[in-house]
Amino acid sequence: MRKILLYSVICLLTYSCSQREEMHQLLQQLLQEDRHEVVFRTDTLALRLVDYFSLHGTTNEQMEAYYLLGRAYDNMKNPSLALRFYYEAVQKVDTTEMNIDNETLSRAYAHSAKLFLAHFDCRPTLALEDARKALCYAKTSNNQLMIDICKEQLGNCFFALGLWDSIKVYDPQRYEWMYHPWKSSPGRIMFKYQSFIPTLNNKYNESQKVYVFYNIPLDSIPEDVKAKGNILVGGGLSHAIEHSTDRDSIMNQSNISSFVEMKLQSQQKLYHQRNMFFLSLVILLFIIMIGYYWLKNIQRKEREKMQCLNTQYNLDLANYQIILSELNLMKQSSEHKEKAIEDKQEQLSNLQEKITNLQEDSAIPSVWNIPDDIMLSPLVMDLHKKASIGGIASNGELRDLLKLANSKMPTFISSLSSLDKTLDDENLVICILTKLRFLPSEMSILLGKSSQVITNRKARMLKYLFKVEGGTRQFDHQIRSL
Repeated sequence: MRKILLYSVICLLTYSCSQREEMHQLLQQLLQEDRHEVVFRTDTLALRLVDYFSLHGTTNEQMEAYYLLGRAYDNMKNPSLALRFYYEAVQKVDTTEMNIDNETLSRAYAHSAKLFLAHFDCRPTLALEDARKALCYAKTSNNQLMIDICKEQLGNCFFALGLWDSIKVYDPQRYEWMYHPWKSSPGRIMFKYQSFIPTLNNKYNESQKVYVFYNIPLDSIPEDVKAKGNILVGGGLSHAIEHSTDRDSIMNQSNISSFVEMKLQSQQKLYHQRNMFFLSLVILLFIIMIGYYWLKNIQRKEREKMQCLNTQYNLDLANYQIILSELNLMKQSSEHKEKAIEDKQEQLSNLQEKITNLQEDSAIPSVWNIPDDIMLSPLVMDLHKKASIGGIASNGELRDLLKLANSKMPTFISSLSSLDKTLDDENLVICILTKLRFLPSEMSILLGKSSQVITNRKARMLKYLFKVEGGTRQFDHQIRSL
């Protein structure tokens, strides 16, 4: 029992460690997919990470899990949920720690800035606040690509606010493209990560010969550029008047908490059902294993019991043979003593009684109707001895037994043949062993069958050969009467 408990504890610890390793690998995999612009089409995996790391994760792991859940809803075109979880992510971080994942933190702020520009009636002031934080953490992480992305985000915010000088400082490429397209290469410079680009899609179109300029006088455009094609003059993005409470109102515009709680409960119910299934499977396997060992133990004890019984029977038969031989010698001797003969007779009677007690019909050996040269033949005694040590009779020994029966008991064999000429060798061996007074336990050991199989076989032969309904005792009586 102690070994089983120890094994169970080891299994639980192994499962706990393997589960954490699995969840950590899944977290890193999703973060890599996000860096390679893989679109998350479902929130299942991200919810699983949030559910696990909320209880078992570090602050970094919790922040990364909530960030990935925000990315999932961002890809699923649900800006309210996406913005909520970007903020849940940044609130999980302890800025006093040394090992902060600054790159993921920068991404969370950059994505929230993008959402404030692209949705919620365009809130560039709120976007500008988050974009500045994103640039700060990008510089801390020393990630040049994120620094470039955050500068472009700042350029988008300044453009929406109409702060032209700030655009020139933070995003000079955008400034040149917007105000002096004839001096720069056509088209907007596109970064590797398309997911950060908000809805600022007006740009120079070479194929349609359309030049777009922003808030500059038409007469300041060079004449050679005017002659090349259509000219459009645009302005900054329109945006709502912002207040200090706008961020809180946007964050609370829908009952996000209850929605997330419902999703997590659904996810947890699914995992709970799966865990209960595996737990039930483990318990079932454990019960099967215990039952298997219990059955094997019962079979072992039954086999040992049969071996002990067979050993005792073999010893009694051997002693019977010895005493019978001594008695015959004493009877033949002219100098025998009556007392010695009486002692041997008494010993022989005791052995007959012991052997009779092991037989189901309680017949003493003197009325068995089996010649001593058969009953005490070396082959028969060897089979008794083999059964006593749990040995199975070989095919050669069984063939020798059939030969012995055909030569020494022809009347018995012919009687069986008259009942059924198609009797197979295995059933014939059972009949011969029954005639020779072998115990059922001995037959079971010698033939490698269970006691129940021998019993069932005898019952079928009783009905088939003798047309009688009954059990082992009736079969033995019919066979021994032949």
